[in-house]
Amino acid sequence: MGRPVEIVDEDVIRAGKAILAESRDVNPTRLWRRVGKHGRPERLFAVWTKHVEASAKTATNRLSSMSSLLPEAALHLLSGCKAQLGAGLDECVREISVELERTLIDRFQAEIAERVNDNETAGLIV
Repeated sequence: MGRPVEIVDEDVIRAGKAILAESRDVNPTRLWRRVGKHGRPERLFAVWTKHVEASAKTATNRLSSMSSLLPEAALHLLSGCKAQLGAGLDECVREISVELERTLIDRFQAEIAERVNDNETAGLIV
């Protein structure tokens, strides 16, 4: 049976957020120092990485939900103009909706890729 964990996950996550707030990259050594030089740096970083991945997944799901709301808002705002512009407006709104969703997802994925690349470049991800 192994030893009990010295540092709980919440402490590691708080430490990682504090490091990011200083505009510094999170790495095993910085986490270890931030939590008071307790625990194995590799375990601390594994906890942080799991948190970041879960946060990214949650943000992606939230982004999908938000982007599906944009077309409804656009339809509501444009409803007064619809009679004047005719049926072509429906297709235009659908095209705008698709483009908005693509743009939001592309931007979010690019941000994730950039952060992963930064971490790989810094030697944080094995």
